[in-house]
Amino acid sequence: MQLALLSTQTDPGQGAQHLVAIHRRRVNTAGLKLARSTRHLLARGRIESALDVAHMVTEYLDLLPHPESQNLNWVDELADAIAGACHQSDQRLHPLYQKQAPSTGRTRARQPRSFNTRMVFAGSGSFNRRMQISWGDSVRENTKAAAQRRAAHNELCEKMLEIPQLAKAGFARLAAEARARNALTDQFAETAHRALLTHKPYPGTRPLGATSRNMSPPALVNPAAYLVTQAHRKGTLDALLREFPTHLKQNGQAERAEDLKHLAQLYTSAPDRFWSAADCLLTRVVSQGQGPGRTLMDENAAFEFVINACLAREMDKDQAMERFILGRIEKDIDQSRFVHQRLAERWLQILTEQDRAAKAFADSVVALYESPKGRPSGLSFMFKRHAQTLAHNLGSWNAYAPTGVATTPSRTTRQQSRTSRIRRSRTSTQRSRSTRSRGRRRY
Repeated sequence: MQLALLSTQTDPGQGAQHLVAIHRRRVNTAGLKLARSTRHLLARGRIESALDVAHMVTEYLDLLPHPESQNLNWVDELADAIAGACHQSDQRLHPLYQKQAPSTGRTRARQPRSFNTRMVFAGSGSFNRRMQISWGDSVRENTKAAAQRRAAHNELCEKMLEIPQLAKAGFARLAAEARARNALTDQFAETAHRALLTHKPYPGTRPLGATSRNMSPPALVNPAAYLVTQAHRKGTLDALLREFPTHLKQNGQAERAEDLKHLAQLYTSAPDRFWSAADCLLTRVVSQGQGPGRTLMDENAAFEFVINACLAREMDKDQAMERFILGRIEKDIDQSRFVHQRLAERWLQILTEQDRAAKAFADSVVALYESPKGRPSGLSFMFKRHAQTLAHNLGSWNAYAPTGVATTPSRTTRQQSRTSRIRRSRTSTQRSRSTRSRGRRRY
């Protein structure tokens, strides 16, 4: 692997040949190390080096004579690393799958804007902090590097589509990148069909659920969910369910055919059966997501799919979605697990955008975890972070401060700390000058 890395800058083709020479039983371990190295390269601002690795792996996939004979799940990890963020001031890259608010001119560029930045440290959990940064200069993406990164990412994902065990993940990442640019159109339908027909997990491994390890990841695009959603919007869902499952079964994809029918139930069920269908889908995703060969879709993608179906069918009457989410969270508390908090966070964002009763819903979520039943569930640490996210989505940093939840210090406290640091610095400088003056010789 070291030879492959050394060859990337001068000759990616030679580096790809070094990767091919690695024994198939060891290539997954070596590939995971390569993905981690790529993630670090991108984070440190060495964007060209990270993209050289992506080009090398793309050529490597093209050189493999029998890709089905080895575990290539590490390639998906590499694609996720390429999609990450770079916060170096001169080489800034936003997360590839997240939509970015465009700047609207110089007036806005001069206005400082508050951002919530989560910092992660190994062994010490995570904490949040606020900082004031300039919209115009500090957060503007490097346009040239962004275009090069997008091209390298899409080239790799298109190659992944040609390999059965990577086809589903390749589509999910291509579609997520297009969605971030508001370019996810009907033209992806054929690609989604091909990904589902050819997808075949590597034996003995968990199939790729197309997840992103980047901070605050958006849900990636599941090909089956994409087809169902598009067909419902165009009024062709009945035709899809009548024809496509047959093609899937003919290609040995009977499980994918059943997955398609389960997803379609959220659009085809009677209104009084919608929430039962949603509960069935989420239960299946959560309980079977870890089983080899049985992954339906990523949990975040499932949450997004349920919300989109609810909005498309206008099923959120009399706060039905709020009651549904609170019921799922109650089950989480009973089973001492923390699963559906992202569903609550996403729905809170929608309520806030629609100027609806967002605060009341967030209060209900907080009350569940702070109730006598919720406190001993062993979820207190994760709930602290969840409460901070709820408050941030509401636009009020200190909206919730349950016991032990860290909040940002008040302005007075920050000013006192700053004044104290300045005084200590001045005192240290005066002492240093006094010491130097006493040590001088007088003539």
